[in-house]
Amino acid sequence: MGSWFLKGKNTFFGRGRDQLVVLGNGGGAGIVAPAVISSLSAGTQTAGDVAVSYAIDKDDSAVQYRLFEAADATDAAAAAAANFSGYTVNDSGTVALTVSGSPANITIVSGLDSDALVSLDYFLAFRPAGSTVWSITGAIDLDTTDPVLSLATGTQTGQTTANISVSTTEGQGTLWRAVYPAASPPADIAALKAGTGAAWSGNGTPTAGVNAFSATGLTAGTEYRAWFLQEDEQGNQNPSGMVSSATFTTASVSSTPSHVGSTGMSVPASGGGNSLDISGLGLQEDDWVFLVLVNDGDGITIPSGFVSVYDEIGLSTPQYAVCAKQMGATPDTSITIAQNGTTAIAAAASAYRDLDGTTPYQYIGRVNRNGNAVVAFNEVTPNSADDIILCFAGLDDASTGNQGAGTDYTLVIAQNATTGTNPGQRASSAILHKIPAGSTTAQTPPDFEFNFSDDNFGVTVLLRAV
Repeated sequence: MGSWFLKGKNTFFGRGRDQLVVLGNGGGAGIVAPAVISSLSAGTQTAGDVAVSYAIDKDDSAVQYRLFEAADATDAAAAAAANFSGYTVNDSGTVALTVSGSPANITIVSGLDSDALVSLDYFLAFRPAGSTVWSITGAIDLDTTDPVLSLATGTQTGQTTANISVSTTEGQGTLWRAVYPAASPPADIAALKAGTGAAWSGNGTPTAGVNAFSATGLTAGTEYRAWFLQEDEQGNQNPSGMVSSATFTTASVSSTPSHVGSTGMSVPASGGGNSLDISGLGLQEDDWVFLVLVNDGDGITIPSGFVSVYDEIGLSTPQYAVCAKQMGATPDTSITIAQNGTTAIAAAASAYRDLDGTTPYQYIGRVNRNGNAVVAFNEVTPNSADDIILCFAGLDDASTGNQGAGTDYTLVIAQNATTGTNPGQRASSAILHKIPAGSTTAQTPPDFEFNFSDDNFGVTVLLRAV
């Protein structure tokens, strides 16, 4: 039972067990009751905050809250009934709730991680001022532990590539990675996430431990840093924000172009067996592959991805072609030669490294056919040390050809290939002339002669370093 008493004129107070009732004060009767929460739910944790949605029947600037651990919803209700006696309370305080229903952000104390609880969950309970009734949210997945990034590295693997890596303590969320010129780092976290100004960038879910990536599309001879940022699923971020590797410099373009290797094959007219294996050349990104094709009839097709340096496709019989392709980040391992169904094709390929990437070749020579043909290198004027001059030849007879006199140039016939049906029909690739290392003046090489006695062709190409 409560007690009733008179205080002042026409003012009666009744004190019940849980509330104070004002019966009258001369101006009308009313009841002063605590606010009532009729719905309550907790949203997803963002960084250190949890947004709480609710409905309350009156504004209350001092609603109490408790963050506590319980086994499940039933256990959480028991905890509230016991006023949390015997339960772990991680945090407590007051928060203002209004009838407008604006979400209340509860800042969660650091160091809590739901994954670390074996058989318990985190819950939030709220009680308006003057009330004894706790309202409880569902279980909350908390993680206030920051992922920690360390051991950021960057190592060049060529003129345009690098390997980068970083270690993280958490295998969740998003890991952003990017390579920036050392002189132009990311302006801020937003720039790193967007890859603004980066030479290479990407993002994805990391694994706990070392995460390694291959960056491509870089510029030769340029100093870079690798940059990293991680946010876990709850928005926790590496404590120091962005982290970077030490500087590293991509390989410079060599002043000495080099012959990587050559190979060839005879392609039958039909029935398969038309894939020229170049996997043994050890190709790298930016290498150039030159391909010579010779056919005794009409039916040569420039392979996909190759560009013609010189060809007589559709103009004559036999047909000849010299074409070229620069290797990408994943170099080709084979070249598919289109079969024409009627005549075999001789194919010979040679690869070169450290050529000028913007002007990798310059067609200078002329075609010579029928009789003693001369591919005249004296029409080509090398003007820098280590220029390379190639002669690509297609022969339609059994003649072998020979070189002219001269001591300043080295001749290398790197690859011959015959069609298999006509032993004399062949393609010769990578016939190499090179100014001796250390030469600084332009030189006029001697003629290089192929002595032919039937249809044949020769193409002279100058390959120049940067």
